[in-house]
Amino acid sequence: MVFPIYEQGMRIQTPSNRLLRRPAIQQTQAIKAGSRLVDHDGDQEHDDDIADQTWSQALQQATEDQNKAAGRQKRAVQAYTAVEDSHEKSSLHVPAHQIMRFPVVSIAATATLNQAWSLLQEERVHYLVLTDETRQPVGIISDRDLLQEAAGVGPLGQRGIDLSQAQLTDLVVDPLVTVSSETDIRDIARSMLRQNLRAVPVMGAQQTMVGIITRSDLLLGLANQALEVWT
Repeated sequence: MVFPIYEQGMRIQTPSNRLLRRPAIQQTQAIKAGSRLVDHDGDQEHDDDIADQTWSQALQQATEDQNKAAGRQKRAVQAYTAVEDSHEKSSLHVPAHQIMRFPVVSIAATATLNQAWSLLQEERVHYLVLTDETRQPVGIISDRDLLQEAAGVGPLGQRGIDLSQAQLTDLVVDPLVTVSSETDIRDIARSMLRQNLRAVPVMGAQQTMVGIITRSDLLLGLANQALEVWT
């Protein structure tokens, strides 16, 4: 007969004769047998003293083994708890409104590039949200976009468009990606990485713009919360 024993996640096959035998008793019997080879003139008290000493040693060894096993179990529980705590920490929900910037600096999409540059300098920001006549966001431009146009390496200059007559809406190429104020920042980070976005507007419950999140905001949010993007 074999008894399966599980220790620290490992299944150990233990024969019944090894599990059920009593090493202390066998050791006592062995010493008693050996003592008969020496003539003690039938000193039964001497034999009893040896037997008692052997049993005490065996009991002490068993106690030590039990303490070691308890220590291993305690360490295993501590390790498991630490892993669970780390998983719980990684799954912490951090909504967008906790790291977004507000109020949002916006400008009409029909404004000129010069007007946009003046507003950027005045507000000391790097991004402007373009809005239509209903104040809904339709695009985002950055100081980098305007500097590229001024240097003649932007899309408008390459298309031969007169920058003095160009409107900001002419710079908008891709559809605007927005996020909810309750969207987890890791989901926002994944979306921005995959679509190569530098900033996204944050929309509230009434579909009104309540903030903006940039790459810098995401990096700070992920670092402060000790979160991983790909968890």
